[in-house]
Amino acid sequence: MNVKEALIGCYKFNQLDIAGDFESHCVRLYIGCILAPVPNIKARMKYLKFHDLHHIMSGYGIDRIGDSEISAWELGSRSCRKPIISIMNLFALSTGYNSHSLIST
Repeated sequence: MNVKEALIGCYKFNQLDIAGDFESHCVRLYIGCILAPVPNIKARMKYLKFHDLHHIMSGYGIDRIGDSEISAWELGSRSCRKPIISIMNLFALSTGYNSHSLIST
């Protein structure tokens, strides 16, 4: 299986809308516990596939906890040195919560 097949398989398995996430002008993302509409900037569209590959390689989930874990890893490893991507990772990092939280997914 090549990288493209792995990504497509991941998107299909998790029932994610590939076209919508890469083509829409606005996406809804968690910032902390708030689901907020944010502009779908070119940098996000460009680097999203790498972020998703990190999910596949690490085995971290695509839920809020998994996204927080991946974002922490991406920040710690400096896997992307673009400031805007680091800011987006900080927002994603803020979504993590523990099982005793009153906030549900």
